[in-house]
Amino acid sequence: MLFENTNLRSLIKRIRPDNLQTTAFLVIFPLVNTIFAATALWDLGLFDIKLLVGLAVRLWLVFGTSLLILGALHWVLPDLFNTEKLFVQLVIHIFVVIGVGLVYSPPEASALQLSQSNNLIMARVLIVLELIVYLSVRRILVQQKKVFEVALLQKETELNVLRAQSNPHFLFNTLNLIASEMLEHPANTQEIVFDLSDLMRANLKLAKQRFTSVEEELKLVELYLTLQQKRFKNRLTFSIKLAPEAASVTMPALLLQPVIENTIKYGIAPYKASGYIVVKVTLHKPWLEIVIKDSGETFDDSCIKEGDGFRILRQTLRLRYNNRFELSLKSTESGGLFTLRIPMVPSETEHE
Repeated sequence: MLFENTNLRSLIKRIRPDNLQTTAFLVIFPLVNTIFAATALWDLGLFDIKLLVGLAVRLWLVFGTSLLILGALHWVLPDLFNTEKLFVQLVIHIFVVIGVGLVYSPPEASALQLSQSNNLIMARVLIVLELIVYLSVRRILVQQKKVFEVALLQKETELNVLRAQSNPHFLFNTLNLIASEMLEHPANTQEIVFDLSDLMRANLKLAKQRFTSVEEELKLVELYLTLQQKRFKNRLTFSIKLAPEAASVTMPALLLQPVIENTIKYGIAPYKASGYIVVKVTLHKPWLEIVIKDSGETFDDSCIKEGDGFRILRQTLRLRYNNRFELSLKSTESGGLFTLRIPMVPSETEHE
């Protein structure tokens, strides 16, 4: 299940006790009690469709008015509606519903004859039971929401920790680049610092977001690779290929940063020969596929030892998508091949 879409976050949005209250008082309670009234009328031999419709309207007015009164009481005396005070809530609800019911009681006592039989008692017992079930379910929903919120907060905390680890990792790599350029190519240092400023500005912008569009993520990748081109002079070329239909799809912000850094570190930096990097993003619904190729030498992909970059990447993917993603790094005749497939998420950028 997706973490951001259909897992904890969406469940929290769906668990709304206020929605349950509205549905219960405006739909469920009037309907159940109308069915009970129809059965009582049938048993008494007084069944009449017009009378039943009138009772249904009256019941809807009783529960609708009760909903308004309970809402006002909750606004004035919120402490009394604490979910832990279940008995107090039950007493308040019974008092309000039964009291409003007396106000709307049918003037034609002979029509139902409920006051002269056990049906009136049963009707009120039924209402009490309905309120007990409603308040119990509402309490369970509130408790579930708290549990989900705690779990969500825990996962967000873990993701923030990973991001906090990723940012220094990126910064240290870039500072090492500047240090080496100052010694080897001092004239090039100023230009690199300016490019670094642009890169850091874009990085900080995305760092404030949970998700970003694929297009925005690739702009950051392009800035980073442009900076690296200045480092390697004519040794590095790159191309970024983005399918138009994938541009607005969202993905976790800064997800590709450690991958690109790793590609530079192992696929380009160790070799004096010219090298290239190709980034290709396509859409294969319901998957977003990201492929990164480099011209590095072949390696044994059966025993890859992952560094900090890939550890951060894999843990981030697990927290975002549980195990619903595909990640692979393979050696080919033409170099390294990184492939990542993640589920599509809504095309709206989420902010922290």
